[in-house]
Amino acid sequence: MAVASGGDGHCLMATLNARGYRSAFNAIVTRDDVSDGKPSPEIFLKAASLLDVAPNECLVYEDSDEGVEAARLANMDVVDVRPLRRVVLGY
Repeated sequence: MAVASGGDGHCLMATLNARGYRSAFNAIVTRDDVSDGKPSPEIFLKAASLLDVAPNECLVYEDSDEGVEAARLANMDVVDVRPLRRVVLGY
């Protein structure tokens, strides 16, 4: 499992470490690791490569229009979590 975040690497790592989630991921890719941010598919393709998994075998959970587009351009299945957030959190 990987994190492919458009966020800053330092901030993301601090968050993952503080929450105890760092060890749950085999790969972490941030905007610091790629030349083009979302909606470019580069961040997702790099994460798949680090996992040694074909892009078409990946499932992305995404919370932005740019991320959904990036996943589609990477030939990955994608779940837009924004509607789920409204149901679970009530907004």
